[in-house]
Order: sequence, then structure tokens, then C-alpha cells
Amino acid sequence: MTQLTCPVCKTILTLEHIVLNETRSQLYRLLFVQPKELETAIVLYMGLFRNKRDLSDDKALSLVKQVLELHTDKAILVESLNRVVSSFRQKEEYEPLKNHNYLKSVLKTVANEMSARVETLVNGSSGNSMIVEQRPVKRVQKSKAIEGLTDLEALKGKYA
Repeated sequence: MTQLTCPVCKTILTLEHIVLNETRSQLYRLLFVQPKELETAIVLYMGLFRNKRDLSDDKALSLVKQVLELHTDKAILVESLNRVVSSFRQKEEYEPLKNHNYLKSVLKTVANEMSARVETLVNGSSGNSMIVEQRPVKRVQKSKAIEGLTDLEALKGKYA
């Protein structure tokens, strides 16, 4: 089984297309080591940069690296990415993103909200310190494209 069909667009790929394209391989490796929530949020966010054409592998790899460098707390990053994607999906039409400025402002807001929430929990009303549990990350439904890519990565691992 060296030919694979994309479940979304029905494009036929061979494993050689994926493995031999170094940029694409780097992109998949970088995405697949992330927690599923973050992986999905990044892929959905990358879609906001797409215009009439699909993103090149170089552009997609660059976007993923830039997004991962924006914040070290993955929970804050996931929440921020989800808010950005959600706000754009509510619009009927929008221009593709050209930079991460909007995401950066949302990151600041989310980080401030979470630190305020933690501060409130830690200080509490009685002034006693409490153990703080981090709020669970909202799950984003995995797209068929991500499922296909995950399957491809699993196959690659079997035959490597």
C-alpha cells in the first residue's frame, strides 16, 4: 500500500511524496509531537492564512514554528488559537491573515485571564493558599485531514 487517498479532497499521494519531501516531513514531525488539542488548533489556525491557493509546505512549516514560539504554555496557546479561529469562522467573509498580530493580542488576553483566575483560586476568599488545578483544555473536533495525516504518520512508522 504505497498509494494513499486523502479522505477530504480525494487526492492520491504516495508515501514517497510524503517521506522524500523534507519540508513536509519536518512539518508533520513538528505537528505530530504536539498534544492533539494543540495540533488541531494549529492546523485550523493555519487555514486562516490560506487564500485561493493552498499553503506551500515552506509557508506552513514557518507558520507552525512561529506559532509554537509565541507562548510556552500550551493550554494558553490552544485557548488563544481556538478563540481566533472561532472569531473568524463567525464572519461570512474575511481576508486571509498575513501575520500573527491578532493571535498575539488574544494570547495576552487569555494569559491575563488565566493568571487572574489562578490568583483568585490561590488567594481565595479566606486568604489561605489552595492547590490549583488547571482548567481542562477545550477539545476541538479532529478534522478528516488530521485523521488522514495521523494515519499516514502511523504507516510511516511501521515501514521506517
